[in-house]
Amino acid sequence: MKKYVKEYKGHQVPEGADSFGEKNDFFPQNCFYKDSGSKVFVVNQWMKTLSQRKDLIPLPEARQELDWSAAPSDVAVWITANDSRIRAGWFEYDKKREVFMACDGSGTWWPASSENMEVHYQPTTSQSEPVKWNGEGLPPVSTVCEFIHSGISSWQYGEVIYHLDNKIVLKSNEEMWSDTHGIAIIHIDNSLKFRPLKTQQEKKREAFINAVAGEFLDGEFDRRTIESIASRLFRAEFAAPKAAD
Repeated sequence: MKKYVKEYKGHQVPEGADSFGEKNDFFPQNCFYKDSGSKVFVVNQWMKTLSQRKDLIPLPEARQELDWSAAPSDVAVWITANDSRIRAGWFEYDKKREVFMACDGSGTWWPASSENMEVHYQPTTSQSEPVKWNGEGLPPVSTVCEFIHSGISSWQYGEVIYHLDNKIVLKSNEEMWSDTHGIAIIHIDNSLKFRPLKTQQEKKREAFINAVAGEFLDGEFDRRTIESIASRLFRAEFAAPKAAD
């Protein structure tokens, strides 16, 4: 027997419900249904209905702990969908076609841009501390770092999930990867670069240098000179003197 979520679109799901109907011109309120829409939950009880609605939304199944040891490959993901045509199962992302392909050989596929599904990725740093990396070579799996590539205009934040033959797979919450559900599959070539995340001290140093440079870049000094001076001031823990009373 399927188990469904206990809350859907801000409403508590009644026991036994398997679908949801949104209010419209013919139905003045949101309602939950069961038994192929033959019963509706109103006034805190199930009642028979003859409406035979065709716009019912199947409720998503409740999330269960996945056995990742059963995954058919290292890059497989588990997908659940709010669509009765697609069963939950193992899929792999096809970057060229921008779809998730079923791993069972059935040919079933799901558009990567769809909002009617939820993609579950193999846990990495969610269950352990991020891997420490010295910045040399390819970052190992579970490393949280920044990366840039010839097709990317700025450094991106990401977590390394897998290493493939000539590609590296990262999970990123950056906006440019939202269409692929936060997955970046990058071809490894000379334009691909990684760097460790900046420490809090490095962030403070960068902010200090930028602030100083912003005050003095008026044409009299070049930026390299100003940054050199600002860097020395920062190392000396320079602080502006307080104004006299």
